[in-house]
Amino acid sequence: MATILQIINADKNLRHFSHVIKVSGLSEKIAEVGPFTLLCPVNLAFGKPGILGAEELVKPLNAQYLINLLSGHIITGKAMFSDFMPGRKFMTIGGIQITASAQNGEVYVNGAKILARNIQGKNGVVHSVDSMVSSLE
Repeated sequence: MATILQIINADKNLRHFSHVIKVSGLSEKIAEVGPFTLLCPVNLAFGKPGILGAEELVKPLNAQYLINLLSGHIITGKAMFSDFMPGRKFMTIGGIQITASAQNGEVYVNGAKILARNIQGKNGVVHSVDSMVSSLE
């Protein structure tokens, strides 16, 4: 079975997330035993209003911002889709508390809709989301 890092590296829809995870150095963290849950923004999530594009995020000037942003997308422990019940809170490795919600039969985490879900790896699980999960305001 592949690791969660190998899963995101192989998914063309997560190409930008895979790249910025590597640049940030967090790829080493998610290669550990875990388990971890990754909430991976799809390529289209990068460059949305209020979020720097992948090219801007990887500039040395934005290094700490990048680490803080991405840390909000990694949950310690394995959270399957069924665990994202409305109102349930999760703590990320970046110390950011994120909250699940539901609307019109869809499940969201801090406003990001869960798309692909429960992609299991040997050290955790991957869910893709339509936008950035963590807010650094």
